[in-house]
Order: sequence, then C-alpha cells, then structure tokens
Amino acid sequence: MSTPFTDVITARVFGTFPASAPAGTRILASFVLKEGGTTYTSYTVPQQEVWHIARIYVPGSTPSVVNSALVIVIGEVESPTTFREQDVLQNVFGYVALPKTIPIPGGSTFSFILISTANNGSSALTVTFYVHMLRMR
Repeated sequence: MSTPFTDVITARVFGTFPASAPAGTRILASFVLKEGGTTYTSYTVPQQEVWHIARIYVPGSTPSVVNSALVIVIGEVESPTTFREQDVLQNVFGYVALPKTIPIPGGSTFSFILISTANNGSSALTVTFYVHMLRMR
C-alpha cells in the first residue's frame, strides 16, 4: 500500500514588525519551504497536488515580545481561524497539531499574514512561525 502523502514540508514563516507598531498591525509574511531555499510571499500549489496544513508552531517556551498571530490566506480568502503565537508554542510534548488539516487545492495560491496583538516597543521585531504541510499527489 502506498503512502498517503509524498512529503512533509516545514515552511518557516517570518516577518518584521516596525518599531512602535501598534497592536493590529498587519504585514505580509515571507516564507521558505526549505531552509536555504527561495523566499516567497505567495506560492501556487502544483495543479496535480493537494497540500494540507497539519501543524503550526512557534519553537521555544515563550512568545516574542510583540505577541503576534498568523493568518493563512488561500486564494484571496483569509482563514477564519487566527493562530495566536502563545496558543501554538512548541512544548515538551512536541508540536501543536490542528484538530483538522487545512487543505490547499492544486492550482491555489497561498500566503500568510502576521498580525501584532500588542504594541511593539522601540525596536523592530522579527517573529517566526513554522507550518507543517503534507504534500499529496
């Protein structure tokens, strides 16, 4: 029997909030699908594939100073769920798995938006989320 997916992709999603950015500031995130690879702000899933977002996490035990949230955008539609940094912290048990995967159909373009949930301090601050996706053919 064949494996139901061909790859697990771990995207590193990141963005920098400017100094003194107020809560609610939205920025288009950059992301890489493999370390050392191309940096994207959007990516189109190949037509013959379906990707499923299965896990979202922030490594470590404490959120960044800015406190942020991640929004997934598929096509031009924002996901109704916002993933707050403090809710997806990686813990001793591993990653925070989503109760249900979020499918990205073949031919669809996806991107990520970062939203600050608190006022930023006097310095710019970069935040990073990791998104595990199952690539299915």
